[in-house]
Amino acid sequence: RPDLGDDHKKQLAALLDNLGRPERMKMIETYLNKTPDATTEGLPAVLLSMTPATVPALCNLLGNLEAPTHQAIVAEALETLAKDQPDHVLRGLSDRRPRYVKNLLAILLKWNNPRFADAVERLVRYPDIQVRKEVVRAIGIFRPSGNGIKLIAFLNDTEESIRFSALKLLMTGQYTAPYSAWSPLVSADIFMDRILGEKRAVFQAMRITSRDEIIPYFESLISERSWTNRKKKEELAALAAETLGKLPTPAALTALELGQKKGGAATVRQACAAALAQAQRQQHLKQAAS
Repeated sequence: RPDLGDDHKKQLAALLDNLGRPERMKMIETYLNKTPDATTEGLPAVLLSMTPATVPALCNLLGNLEAPTHQAIVAEALETLAKDQPDHVLRGLSDRRPRYVKNLLAILLKWNNPRFADAVERLVRYPDIQVRKEVVRAIGIFRPSGNGIKLIAFLNDTEESIRFSALKLLMTGQYTAPYSAWSPLVSADIFMDRILGEKRAVFQAMRITSRDEIIPYFESLISERSWTNRKKKEELAALAAETLGKLPTPAALTALELGQKKGGAATVRQACAAALAQAQRQQHLKQAAS
């Protein structure tokens, strides 16, 4: 507004500063929550005219608004005003209101700065399922490669879909993890009760992230002669053979050869023989192609 004089500009700036005060924000919050269909055409411009000093009040407003359309307006303002001072957004991640935390995660994802990954990873045990799903997705964006230990932590989640989301990332080939990170999961009795598809996915993710480091564990499954949970343990051993066949490094093939001769059960020995034959066929095809 080039037609405004300096005095008017100062008055306008003071008005916007006053709007950012907590008591003014509370008035906005009360009105919007009482009037879900309120006209908000000018609200985005007003919020964006505020200074970064209003970020704490805007975070509080975002957490208290009930209508998603109103939350979106405030989140958009925070995306701009809090970008250079994200501390209040990061602190808000510990809030117990899932809706608020999801809005904050959406802001962080739009900023797409890997330095926020540590704060997001702390939500691995957040009570709300949808928040944990967003956390897995955020980790995949903030840390698209590297150490996969934080993703392995999600494989203990009570929600199956979250476990599979984490497994999908671990199976991309972009992450590494030592066998010691997998051991508590696959050594627990509860792991045997997971569905076949999930156990297969876990073993494949172990193969991709840990390579030959997993071989001693798979060898122990193949050679075990168990009188308890026999059927489930034989199923695990067969999956171990299948996984070794897809590795297939010299050490993996040696383990399969041993399992073919000395496996703990006939079904396991057959699985080792089948995996070994498949691996050898693949090697012959690669040699022929080259």
